[in-house]
Amino acid sequence: AAEWIETAVALEPGSAEAYVNLARACLNLGRHEAAAAAYERFLQLHPADDELRRKVVRQLELLRTGRRAASASRD
Repeated sequence: AAEWIETAVALEPGSAEAYVNLARACLNLGRHEAAAAAYERFLQLHPADDELRRKVVRQLELLRTGRRAASASRD
């Protein structure tokens, strides 16, 4: 599924919806860095302050917190 969504993103790089779908697919595959990057691109393309944006911001915060926690546990 992630490959199909990556193709959709390549075909329509201005589609905020494609990036949020890509982020979700990456999360399901455990590709947290790629998910965070896709969420960040979504936020650039979707400036509206709506429920979807708030959910994406929260998910991105959780990803960043998780990466910091994982990094700290390896030190």
